[in-house]
Amino acid sequence: EALCGRHHFIAGYERLNPSRLMGLLWCLSWSRSRQLSGIVKSMLAMPPQHSKTTSGDMLTVWLFTVTGGRCRIITASHSESLALIRGTFARQDIEVAPELGVRVAAQDRAKHRWRTADTHGVVLGGLRSFGMSSRISGVPADVVIVDDAADGIAEAVGPNSEAIWERWTSVLQPRLQAHSMATVLGTRWSESDLAGRLIESEPDAWSRITI
Repeated sequence: EALCGRHHFIAGYERLNPSRLMGLLWCLSWSRSRQLSGIVKSMLAMPPQHSKTTSGDMLTVWLFTVTGGRCRIITASHSESLALIRGTFARQDIEVAPELGVRVAAQDRAKHRWRTADTHGVVLGGLRSFGMSSRISGVPADVVIVDDAADGIAEAVGPNSEAIWERWTSVLQPRLQAHSMATVLGTRWSESDLAGRLIESEPDAWSRITI
């Protein structure tokens, strides 16, 4: 419970492994989401080009591993191209490591939208990666991950910022079910960016790490 509802600022990020920090945050969040009836929310803020997306992909695979593939994950990024990269990397990591015990459904060919299945082909969970402006309907989730909702400061604080906020409140957050988890990754651009507005609206709900 060391991180719950608190904000931890960590200096000297060049000496830290972002994946380990995210692992700590996600392990805590996933554990709590299994115990609580609500949505467990976590946030990691760090500068550009410090492995946010790569770390997020690694931890997506970790979630599938610890649940035996029984996890429905939605990821949302500022563009379809980044969403495609996210889904592709996660799928490749699973397919090259059968020892993880996670299988991609044989009939699913898309790199950024695919399901996990058992040895008999029974669907267990899956990953769907979207751009922030993509249409999402009828897709429940155990985990929603927002990875860089804005492509730079102009989007984070400009007219598009309202569209990003609307996307979260009306599209992404409603996908979450009981015992679920939300994670927001990204660079902090201003107090009015997505992370800032989430903190303002629910100051005690988000476990946060800032690097």
